[in-house]
Amino acid sequence: MNLWHLDLHLDWEVITDSTEVALPQGIDNLEQLETLSRFNVTSACGSCNIIELNKLNLRGDVCLLNLAKMPTGQAIYANLKGKHIEKLILRWQSSVLNDQLVQQQSEDVIKSLEPHHGLKCLWIVNYPGNNFPHWMADRVFFEARDNSSLYLQQFQLSPSFGAVACLKNLLISNLPMDKIFMPGGFPSLEHLKLVNLSSLKSLCLENEIPKLKQIYISDCPNLNRVVVF
Repeated sequence: MNLWHLDLHLDWEVITDSTEVALPQGIDNLEQLETLSRFNVTSACGSCNIIELNKLNLRGDVCLLNLAKMPTGQAIYANLKGKHIEKLILRWQSSVLNDQLVQQQSEDVIKSLEPHHGLKCLWIVNYPGNNFPHWMADRVFFEARDNSSLYLQQFQLSPSFGAVACLKNLLISNLPMDKIFMPGGFPSLEHLKLVNLSSLKSLCLENEIPKLKQIYISDCPNLNRVVVF
């Protein structure tokens, strides 16, 4: 009952859909718990429900997996805004990336998973929605710390997508797109990485990305046009 740390460490860059550890019911009874680095959303009988995180004063790193399985109405009870989390990953299964049935549900879920303003690093992986929540445009999340970063990996990217004011690092990978258009209005973007985009033929960037330092391109065999205007 006096457990403070339950560290189920993950290498965030190599997580797969098979990375699952279902926690047992009763986590909310560990009132002193500060570290719970991994939580797998599951409907398995006898498993911990996301609502059990509500009163826990979690800190440090938290990875929420399989968010497509989370009922919309439960996400708000995770109370991430009330926890001093510094590094957060929100991950959906890759199988739902283009699933329109879970698109709206996922947009509602991510809206309810607003983190604390002390967040240093946010990863969003396999997000199937077309719209990001309003809190991602709030610069206060990432202005407080110089080394703060936001990573968007394997999300549902439309050919033209709106800016995220606090975005410093953007990784786009494994998407079936032949053109990427990035408008201006990315005042914080420094590093853009394009990886394993076999269909990509054209990359268009507006010149109003003042802090862009590096564009890294790998495994994009059909890319033959890069335009800055």
